[in-house]
Amino acid sequence: MHKLFTRRHKGADFRENKTIRIWDIVSEKEIQALEGHEQSICDAQFSPDGKFVVSCAWNKSIWLWNLNLHMKIRQLNGHTHAVKRAKFSPDGQTIVSCSLDRTIRTWNVNIGQEMRIMKGHCAAVNDVQFSPNGQQIVSASDDKTIAIWDVRSGKRIRELKGHLDNVNRAKFSPDGCLIASCSPDKTIRVWDAVSGHSGLVTDIQFFPDNQTIVSCASNSTIRLWDMKLGVEKQRLKGHSKYIVGVDVSANGNTIVSCSHDGTIRLWSPL
Repeated sequence: MHKLFTRRHKGADFRENKTIRIWDIVSEKEIQALEGHEQSICDAQFSPDGKFVVSCAWNKSIWLWNLNLHMKIRQLNGHTHAVKRAKFSPDGQTIVSCSLDRTIRTWNVNIGQEMRIMKGHCAAVNDVQFSPNGQQIVSASDDKTIAIWDVRSGKRIRELKGHLDNVNRAKFSPDGCLIASCSPDKTIRVWDAVSGHSGLVTDIQFFPDNQTIVSCASNSTIRLWDMKLGVEKQRLKGHSKYIVGVDVSANGNTIVSCSHDGTIRLWSPL
């Protein structure tokens, strides 16, 4: 089970049954189900305006869904292996994807055309994200590195090394000045490093205030970190199994988490 937020009081999760479910996070009721993927879904994200969802799956496909029409409107083909992540740009006009085929690709949302292929990682690419200004992309790879790419030229402009194992996630801070990453080496690195989890760190997110990071781990814990001091601020417990992911609401007042225990939980940080 995985999750995502939109600013219009909607949330979504996607599961191994190949279905994306849209939820009203106020009433906690399911309002829509998107079906059609032939293999397990790896990722899904709302567009910035909340009208579309992009999803990707193990069968190399990327789908664009229109939530008003309740249907898939476009399929993006090009990756040669499973697609791990697909994310919208801040203006919603471009999608970036990454894959086990070691490439990062950008796509024009309006016509579904592949715009650029970025090559440079030596192993599978696990995560990608646009910078807040949409001019750069950060990627995380099984080659233990994080790369920063220029969107316009497609060139790698910086490589970050330090993790001792695969890099699972890499995220820009809200102001675009910092990158946080996590790895099975049990560290979170906010270039520079913050560590503390006793299990595999599975996901990280910045708070809107740019002062706090929330992380989750395979040991069923969620932790909040003070970025300036590099110390743990709060620990949230409740899940009974491996936590897959966390997200933070736009106002920073709510954390959502999902776990292999079959639950989605909402938390109010102190």
